[in-house]
Amino acid sequence: MANNNDIEGLLLGSRAKSMLSAKTQALLNEHIAMELEAAQIYKAMYSWLEYKGYIGAAHYMKLHYQEELEHMDKIYQYMLDRIALPKAPQVKPANNKFTSFREVIKKALDHEIYVEESYKKSLDKVWAEKDHTTFEFLQWYVQEQVDEVAGFSLILDRLDIAGNDSSAILLIDKEMGQREE
Repeated sequence: MANNNDIEGLLLGSRAKSMLSAKTQALLNEHIAMELEAAQIYKAMYSWLEYKGYIGAAHYMKLHYQEELEHMDKIYQYMLDRIALPKAPQVKPANNKFTSFREVIKKALDHEIYVEESYKKSLDKVWAEKDHTTFEFLQWYVQEQVDEVAGFSLILDRLDIAGNDSSAILLIDKEMGQREE
C-alpha cells in the first residue's frame, strides 16, 4: 500500500520539486505574513480615521489596506508559479487606538520604513543564494516601499506645517481623499 507521500508525488509529477530553496520559501512566507499584518494595520487606521471624521484620510488608508492584500496575493502567486506552497499566516490584532491624525500618519511611515528594510534584507539573502529570479521579484517591492515612504513623509511634513490649524488639517484630509485606486 502506498503512503500519502508516494501518492502526492505521483499526483504532482514533475511539479514535485520547488524552484525555491527552503530558506527562500520561509522568507517569502514571512513576507506574506508581513503584508497581511500591514493590511490589518491599515484597516485599523482607516477605521479610526473614519470614526474620528477624517473621511479623506480614511479613504487613503483603505486603499493602502487593499494594496497590502494585493501585495500579499502577488507573493502567494509567485510562490505557486515557482512550485512552492505558500502558508496562510496568522496575524495578531492591530492596534486601533490613536491619539491624533498625525500619530496615524507617523505610525504608517514608521511601518513602511520597517517593511522597506525587511525587503532589503531579503534581497541580500536571495542574492547570496544566487536566486536571481526571486531577487528581481523582490526588487519591485523595494521600489514600492520607496514610493510609500515618500508619500507618508510628505503627508507628515504637511501635517507638521499645519500644526494645530484645524482648517489646514482638514484640507490635508480632503486632499488625501482624492487619491484614486
